[in-house]
Amino acid sequence: MAFARELGGHLKPGDWVALMGELGSGKTAFVKGLAEALHLEGVPRSPTFSIVQVHRPKRGGIALRHVDLYRLAPMEIPALEWEELHQDTGVTVVEWAEKCQYLWPSQCLPIRLTHEGQDARLIELYIYGARSEELVRRLKGAK
Repeated sequence: MAFARELGGHLKPGDWVALMGELGSGKTAFVKGLAEALHLEGVPRSPTFSIVQVHRPKRGGIALRHVDLYRLAPMEIPALEWEELHQDTGVTVVEWAEKCQYLWPSQCLPIRLTHEGQDARLIELYIYGARSEELVRRLKGAK
């Protein structure tokens, strides 16, 4: 979660994070770390049953749209309000984003989480547009 908090400190309205990984790899925990950095009201939980949850900032933060595609069949995914998810009014984080890669915006940060033992995760960042390249560069510089 420390890495997610670090990333959250660099996010701005309009950023889109595509989280990928197997069940239990820590996607929702990652979103919680982002939420801490964005100073959100409440703690994000997996929105598996509501699909999209919007978390508002407490003070001076950025809103977070948290999307969980786990329970959706591929043919149901395009029915979501994708235009709303691509707005510049907050950060959008999509769990199970590998199910909708064809709908990703041209600027997003794909992240794959993989189990590396019981309490460790491998976090892989991918370059997908100039904004993700900028974020990766900033994160490397923060170390």
